[in-house]
Amino acid sequence: MKYPCKLLPGEPGEGGFTVVFPDLPGCITEGDTLEEALQMARDAMETWLDGTIEDGEVWPRASRRITAGSGEIVYWFDIEQPQDKAA
Repeated sequence: MKYPCKLLPGEPGEGGFTVVFPDLPGCITEGDTLEEALQMARDAMETWLDGTIEDGEVWPRASRRITAGSGEIVYWFDIEQPQDKAA
C-alpha cells in the first residue's frame, strides 16, 4: 500500500518542512531538510500505523490521488500492510 504525504515548506527565511498525511489523522511531523523530513515522515507513519494494530483497528484506505498546492511536495511511502488489517 502507498500512503501519500504532503511536505509543506517552512516560512521564507526559516526553512524546513512540515509533513502531513491526509489519510492518517493527526500524523504530522517536520524536518529541517527534505531528507530529514522524509525520514521523520516514515517514522511517524509507521508509528501511527503500528498504533492502529495495537488498538485492534484496520488501516485506513490510502488516497489514490492527491494534489499539491503552491510550493508543496507530494511523496508516496510504500509499506506492506498486514493481511488482517486491510480496510
